[in-house]
Amino acid sequence: MVSTAELILLKGKIKAIILRDSEGYFDGPKESEGGVGLLLSLVPMMFLFMTVYFPSFSSFTSENG
Repeated sequence: MVSTAELILLKGKIKAIILRDSEGYFDGPKESEGGVGLLLSLVPMMFLFMTVYFPSFSSFTSENG
């Protein structure tokens, strides 16, 4: 059986490894990635705007006939 002191040391080592491996995981997006992500998030809004304000745009989507 493992002693309490060894368990405490093992717990500290595991915590250090997890913190080291996840260090950059929760950082914010970099400048170049943020701009591209913003543009991609605006594309569906553009299609929604075009469909609502320009009814002729919705005729291109699905109905053939």
